[in-house]
Amino acid sequence: MEITANKSLNTDGQKRRFKATTDSKHSMPVAPNLLARNFTPMAPNCV
Repeated sequence: MEITANKSLNTDGQKRRFKATTDSKHSMPVAPNLLARNFTPMAPNCV
C-alpha cells in the first residue's frame, strides 16, 4: 500500500484554511514608497 501526501495538508497534517494566491518569493522589485509617511506619534494618544 502506497501512502502519498495530500497537497491540501500542511506539514502538521492539518488542512489549510485558505489557498495562498500571493507569491511572496518573486524576483520582481518592490514598489517604491512614494508617500514616505511617518506614523510615529509625538506623544501617547496623538497620531
